[in-house]
Amino acid sequence: MTIDSSSPTRYRAIGDVLKGEAERAANHLVVGSTIVACVGVPISVSRAFSFGWSVVYGIHIAGLLAMLLICLLRHRLAVRTKLGVVLTIASGVSLSALFNTGIYGNGALWGAFSVFVASMFLQRRSIVMIAAGFLGLYLLSGYGFISGRLSLPADPMLYLQSPAVWGSAIFGSFFFLVLIIIVYTNYQATTQHLILELETKTKQLAMMADHDSLTGLPNLRSATAHTDAIIARLPLADSSAALFFIDLDGFKAINDRHGHDAGDHLLKAVAAALLGIVRSGDIVARVGGDEFLILLTDFGETPLPDLEKFAQRIIEAVGADVRYQGQVLKVGASVGVTPLGKERDSYDAAVKRADSAMYQVKNAGRNGYRVAHQ
Repeated sequence: MTIDSSSPTRYRAIGDVLKGEAERAANHLVVGSTIVACVGVPISVSRAFSFGWSVVYGIHIAGLLAMLLICLLRHRLAVRTKLGVVLTIASGVSLSALFNTGIYGNGALWGAFSVFVASMFLQRRSIVMIAAGFLGLYLLSGYGFISGRLSLPADPMLYLQSPAVWGSAIFGSFFFLVLIIIVYTNYQATTQHLILELETKTKQLAMMADHDSLTGLPNLRSATAHTDAIIARLPLADSSAALFFIDLDGFKAINDRHGHDAGDHLLKAVAAALLGIVRSGDIVARVGGDEFLILLTDFGETPLPDLEKFAQRIIEAVGADVRYQGQVLKVGASVGVTPLGKERDSYDAAVKRADSAMYQVKNAGRNGYRVAHQ
């Protein structure tokens, strides 16, 4: 199994998920707000027939036109631009309603919606400031109406008896609630998506840390940990284990003659061949460029195989012909073998013994094995 080791690419993928989800949430909000404006503004402006024209209606119409334009251009604009326009329109409508109709209008609702929109793209300090500003304006509006400095555009009872007023209030309340639910559930889906994405990336990074990216075998780090763990377990389990250190003979010549792609193909073939001769529970690792390691134990039901016979099986498996682009690639194997001691042994000590034995094979003509005892 080949694993992409480019961690920046992995983190960039997570960033792309975040960016995509933010874009989708903003578009949902823009479309939903435009629908609200298309229905709500005519209802709001219809009050002019009962109570006369007001500057507020002009603000509503301007907001509707702006929302239509933003909706049409939503796929071309940045998230912050779209949300900034929605925030500006919502804030303007909120202020106009607060100082025109006070608690009889949707000013407070538009203010809460503005804070909600701000929470989608601004930092916490800015959100708190906006929320505090709206609260202050709400109090100022209340003071204006209580003191008599501000007044309703019509008699309160007539205002409450107007179907347009009730329609605007009911429609606005309902659709703002729907918008908030849509955006909230979108963020929930995004969070779940990111959790799954992060879990996947974490597993992949853990795999990268302990496995070779070319062959998918455990790497040097993993082999070291496994060997030390096996050595620590040997006295308790009253078992035995052995380490085989394998260096390929003639690999450099293949790389030089046929190229690195051929060399990589051969390494993967050797890894597959070694996996084919071990038992379940045994470990095959790639610990260097053309160096492999096998750990055998008798922790399971099957006893430890004869070390010399198994070393010969390694040589035969590695020496099998490998075909690549119509050519036959062939290498040998120099194998150093050592049993693992039950006391005062370690990965470094065991590999040192096996490596020394392997070099004796190299000096003796290669493609063979030698057993080194503790």
